[in-house]
Amino acid sequence: MCVFSRWFAVTVHHILPEGEPFSERFGGALSRWAANVLANDKTARILAPSSDGTWKMDSGRIHVSKNLRRYGQLVAESRDRIPLWLRKPLIAASLKSIVLEAAAGDVVYVHNRPGFAAAIESAYPHRQFKLVLHMQNSHLLHQPKEFAQCADLTVFCSEFLMQEARKHVGEIRSALIPNGADGSYFFPDNLHGSTDPPTVLFVGRLVVAKGPHVLMDAMRILQKRGTCARAVIVGSAAFGDDKQTSYVRGLRDSAPSNVEFRPYATGVKVADEFRQATVFCCPSVFEEPFGMVNVEAMACGLPVVASAVGGIPEVFREGGALLVPSSNPEKLANALDHVLRNRDLRTQLAAEGQRSFRKNYTWDVVRRKYLDALALIA
Repeated sequence: MCVFSRWFAVTVHHILPEGEPFSERFGGALSRWAANVLANDKTARILAPSSDGTWKMDSGRIHVSKNLRRYGQLVAESRDRIPLWLRKPLIAASLKSIVLEAAAGDVVYVHNRPGFAAAIESAYPHRQFKLVLHMQNSHLLHQPKEFAQCADLTVFCSEFLMQEARKHVGEIRSALIPNGADGSYFFPDNLHGSTDPPTVLFVGRLVVAKGPHVLMDAMRILQKRGTCARAVIVGSAAFGDDKQTSYVRGLRDSAPSNVEFRPYATGVKVADEFRQATVFCCPSVFEEPFGMVNVEAMACGLPVVASAVGGIPEVFREGGALLVPSSNPEKLANALDHVLRNRDLRTQLAAEGQRSFRKNYTWDVVRRKYLDALALIA
C-alpha cells in the first residue's frame, strides 16, 4: 500500500517545467525522475508541455498542456525576460486546468520551478490542497525569498542544494530525495577494463558547465605522457538533439586523436556505453547539484573520477570515486592515470560504488523517500 494513502485517498499532481517534455529521449532529469518514481503510483498525475509515450506510462495519468507549452514558447521567445508582475498571472493561467482539479487534501507537486509555486500560492490563497516544490538546481538563489516560503514542503536532491537554499531564504520545511538509476538498464558485467585501449567515458550535455573541455585537456596531457587510453564523449548540447553549437564545434575541431565523440543516447544504448568503459569521468566545472550520471556509473560497477563540486562529494560519501578539484586538467589527468594503471583500485572503487548504489540510489529507495516526504504534510 502507498504510505501516503494510508490516511486518505489523494491525487498528487506533478507539474513539470514548461521546457521539459515527458520523454525518455527528449526529457531531462526531471522527466526521468517522474517516470521512474511514479511508474506504478496510481495516485500520481503528470502535467507536461508534451509527451511522446516513450516512458510507457498509462496515458490517462499524463496530461499534456498546450497552455504550458505556449508559456514555454513565450519564455523562449522573450529570452526569459518576462517581468514578474506579468509572469505570475501567465503561469497561473497555464496551470489552471490541473490546479482546479486538485481536491481538498490533494498535493500539487511542482518540479524545479519556484515561480510556478509562487504563482499558484498567489492565485489560490485559500487553497485546500498541499503544495510541494522539488528543486534539482540552484534556481531559488535567483528568485525572491518568498518563492521558497510559499510551499508546504520544499524538496531537494542533495544536502548541498538544501544548505545553499537555506543560506539564501532562511529556514524552510524541507526534505531530501536523491536521484537514482534504473538497475534493469544500468548493471555491471565482467568486461570493465578489458577494452583496448582502456576507455574513459563522459556522458552528458556538451555545455561548458559539464566540463568536457577539461576532460579533453586532460587527455592531451595523458597523450603527451604516453598513457595508452582514449576518451569516449557521449552526448549533445541538449537532450535528444544533436544540434551543433559553437561550443560543440569547438570541442570537435580541437579534439586530440585519443578522443572520440558519439551521439546522444538513452536507455540500453547509453547503459552499454557504461559497461564498455574502464572508468567514468564527471569533470563538472560548476556547483553540480547531484549528477545523475554518477549514480548510473555506480550502478554499472564503473569506477569514477569526478570534480569535487556541489553535491557530487555526497553522492560518493560511501566510496566509488576519486575526487579532484574542478577546472584542473593536470590533476584530472593524474587521477585518471592512477585509476587506469591500478586494477586493484578500479576493483575497489567499483565495489564501493555498487554497494552504495544498492543502498542509496535505486529507484525503489528514491520512491520510499518520496512517500516519506509526502507523509510529512499528510
